[in-house]
Amino acid sequence: IQLAARSKAPPARTAAMPSVPPARQSEAREEPPPEAPSVLVVDDDIPLVRALSRALRREGYRVRSASAFDEAQGLLASAPVDLLITDVHLGPHNGLDLLSVTELDHPTAPVLVISGGLSQPDVRRAIEGQVAGFLPKPFDIDQFMVAVRRALDEGRTARLQRALLRSRVPARMLEDLAETRQRFEASLRTLRLEMIPIVEGADGAAFGWEAAPCSHGPFADATTLLAAAEALGEVERLGAAVRSALVAAAAAHPDARGLFFVPLHPWQLLTHHLAQDPAFVALAPRVVLTVSERAQLTSVAQVSARLAGLRLSGFRVALRNLGEGYASVGWLQELRPEFALIDAPLVRLIDQDEARRELVETLLRICRRSRTRLIAEGVERPAERDALRALGCELTQGRLAAAPRSPLP
Repeated sequence: IQLAARSKAPPARTAAMPSVPPARQSEAREEPPPEAPSVLVVDDDIPLVRALSRALRREGYRVRSASAFDEAQGLLASAPVDLLITDVHLGPHNGLDLLSVTELDHPTAPVLVISGGLSQPDVRRAIEGQVAGFLPKPFDIDQFMVAVRRALDEGRTARLQRALLRSRVPARMLEDLAETRQRFEASLRTLRLEMIPIVEGADGAAFGWEAAPCSHGPFADATTLLAAAEALGEVERLGAAVRSALVAAAAAHPDARGLFFVPLHPWQLLTHHLAQDPAFVALAPRVVLTVSERAQLTSVAQVSARLAGLRLSGFRVALRNLGEGYASVGWLQELRPEFALIDAPLVRLIDQDEARRELVETLLRICRRSRTRLIAEGVERPAERDALRALGCELTQGRLAAAPRSPLP
C-alpha cells in the first residue's frame, strides 16, 4: 500500500475536515463531461464527505457520495465507478467490506482508504485487496488530491493492462464470444489437473508437481483454457476451478510428497478470493504460486505488494521464464521468489552449447544471491541433466524425469 506523502502545505489547511473554498455559482452549475473519471466518496462524517466532494468536483471529476455502508453498496451496484474513496469505520460496518463489491463489479477500480487508523487485520485485507493507497486522518486537501490522482493513474494502468492481455487472445475467440463461452463452460465442467513431476538430483527423487490445468472439453490444454478465460473475463473462475481440483487431488492422495506449483495469473492478484479460500489456504505450506510472464504487463511493485500478503499465509512464489529478456531478471531481484524456472529452449542441447551453459551459470549466480532455487524445464536427455547438475542446477522437469500424471501417483 502506498502511503500518501506528507504535504508541505501551510498548517492552517490541515484538519480532520479539509478546508475547501466554497464553489462559485458558475462552478456549481457546470457539469463534468461524461468521460470524466467517476469517484464515489463514502464516510459517515457528512461534513467531510461534502468537503471532499466539492474539492473533487472543482477538479472536474464526476462525484457521488454515501454516508452509510448500505447506501454505498447500492451506488456501486447501480453505475460504473473509477475510484472508491472510503473510511474503514462506517458505523457497525467495515468500509473494507466494499472491496468484495468493487472486485466483482469494478475489477479495475482502485480503492483509496481514508481513516484515523487501521488494525493489523485491516492492513492485511488492504494488502490483499484493491487498495491503492491509505491516507491517514487528519489530512489536507493537497495530500488528498495527490492520493486521488495516483490512485486513478493506477486504475487506468489496470484497464490498459487488461486491454493488452485481451489483445493477445486469438481473434477467433473474440469474434464469437457466445460460442467461446459455451466452449469454455463445457471445458470447465471437465477440468482436471495434469501433474508434471519436478525431480531433484541424479536419482530423480520427487521434489514437487506442477499443476497444469487441462480438460476433456473443447479447450483441452492450459494455453487455450487461459486464453478463453481472458477473453471472457473469467480468469478468477478458472483459478477457482484449479484450486478446487488441487484441493481434491491432495485430499485423495494424502501420502503424496512434494510441493504443488500452481499457475497464478496477474488478474487473480487484483482480488483477495485466493486468500479467502480456506481449503486452499490450508495447503499453503505446500503451494508455490507460479507467476507467469503475463505478470510483466503489470507493475512489479503492485505484484510484490499483493504477493507479500499471500506469503503471510504461508505461500511460496516461483517466477516462470527466467532469462527471457532483461525484465525477467529485474523481476527476480524485486520479487525474491523462492523458485525460478528456465524454459525448455534454454535447456535444449545445453551439453553441446557453451553459450547456453554460460547463460544458465550466470542465472544460477543471480539466483543464489536472491536465495532462489532454479528449476530447469524441458530436460529430455541424460546429458542435459548432467550438464545442468555440473553447473549446480539440481531441480529438473521434463520427459527424462517422468511423464505427466493425472491427478497424482
